[in-house]
This record gives sequence, C-alpha cells and structure tokens, in this order.
Amino acid sequence: MGSDSAIYNSTITSLFIRIFASLMNEGKLEPCDPERLAQLYSAPIALMIQLYDREPERKNEIMMEIVEHIVFFIKLFFK
Repeated sequence: MGSDSAIYNSTITSLFIRIFASLMNEGKLEPCDPERLAQLYSAPIALMIQLYDREPERKNEIMMEIVEHIVFFIKLFFK
C-alpha cells in the first residue's frame, strides 16, 4: 500500500482543497484554511476505509460511521 496510498491521499486532499476553497468563495462554507479542512474531512474516511479493508465483516458499521462523519462535518462547517 505504501507510496500508492500516499499518492491517493495527496490526490484526494488536493481535490477537496479545491472544492472547499470554491465553496468558501461562494459563501457556502465558513472561511478557513481549505487544506486543513480537506484533511479534517478526508483523513477519518480514509482510516475507516482501511479498517473496512481489514475487517470487511464490519461493513455496515463502518459505512454508518462514514455517514455520521460526513453529516457532522456538514453541520459543523457549512453555513
């Protein structure tokens, strides 16, 4: 997984940096550091996906955790 994982995480973070910066410019997201926000959003999801890879029998539980994280994130940062 090593370097492939790092490249994937970097790509995902870069994508969300652009998305969040755009949403801030549109006034839909509280202004802050888009890079830090992208990390706050994507890192927990990446960890949950890694957990699923090791424990696929927990799929439903992990999917619910991902949904709860996304809902929490939206409530916390979006206007």
